[in-house]
Amino acid sequence: MSAPILWPDDPDAPAEAFGGKAGALRRLADLPIPPFFVVAPDAWRASRAAVGLYPDDREIVPSPEIAAAIGDAVARLDPSPRARFAVRSSALDEDGSGHSFAGQLDSFLNVAPDAVAARVAEVWRSGFSLRVRAYRKERGLDPD
Repeated sequence: MSAPILWPDDPDAPAEAFGGKAGALRRLADLPIPPFFVVAPDAWRASRAAVGLYPDDREIVPSPEIAAAIGDAVARLDPSPRARFAVRSSALDEDGSGHSFAGQLDSFLNVAPDAVAARVAEVWRSGFSLRVRAYRKERGLDPD
């Protein structure tokens, strides 16, 4: 597996792994946007390897290694336990020229550092909602 966490200022991080929203933010690096990191697609794949294509919601959680990497990344952004974060989707085919997924994937604001990995799992779960599955099927997109 490649690095589970991608940083926008890493020149070796593949642009296509950032997804729609994060990719756009990465291109705006000269503007005053809050610092961020991306949980890489490989982190999702590593965490869901044994769960199947449409796993039960309770089974979609970051693996221990991915949860630790997320915790380390959160601490790198701001080590204060009082810090708060936004956890947002940036699916690979989201917010592109052909598909938007507008309002279909969950986002969370004001997230405590120790809750970020759990919110990442909730964003992942939202990608398997009936409405997202229907959207993907209607547009001929990969269900994963």
